[in-house]
Amino acid sequence: MGLTLLSLGLATAVAATTGPTDSGASEPSPPTDSGATADTGTSADTGTIADTGTTTETGGGNGAPVSDAGPDDVVYVGDPATLDGSGSSDPDGDALTYDWGLLSVPSGSAIGDEGLDGASSPTVGLTPDAEGTYVLSLVVSDGLTLASDQVQLTALARDEGCGGCAVPGSAPSEPGVWFGLLALGWCWFRGSAPGSARPRGGRRS
Repeated sequence: MGLTLLSLGLATAVAATTGPTDSGASEPSPPTDSGATADTGTSADTGTIADTGTTTETGGGNGAPVSDAGPDDVVYVGDPATLDGSGSSDPDGDALTYDWGLLSVPSGSAIGDEGLDGASSPTVGLTPDAEGTYVLSLVVSDGLTLASDQVQLTALARDEGCGGCAVPGSAPSEPGVWFGLLALGWCWFRGSAPGSARPRGGRRS
């Protein structure tokens, strides 16, 4: 009986000093980093919001039109004149709109913009009602940019003393210049030019 108790006490003492064995079943393993939560690059800058250059000036912008009101002209008072702005152009080939206007008229003229025939077309008509210089402007537009040019129309008076002949030294440019010179020569020929008289032949005594 005493030997049995001694054996049981030794077995208990050994169990107390060695402690329970670590079987690993009750101690969970720490989670290993499998990379599932690692940065996969899905939030990285993929370039989808990068500047594509659509707002960059590539040299294809709008070119300004060029207004050409044509050459200056000379007519007689009361004769219709036509000014030609069809030489206006646009470097991009855009369609142009035309707007003619009067900048100045000579003293005694009652003509205003309403007296222009075809003010919104490439050519415009004007019949001067007084002697002097008429200054017109032509504004063209391609829908984005405006351009303007000026032209002068000079109206000459007629000498009513010779049936409407041109005033000497003031005949208009071609083709009217030749007509004016011919008309003036005819006036002189028939003796109706101002200050002239054809000598009358008399019978000799």
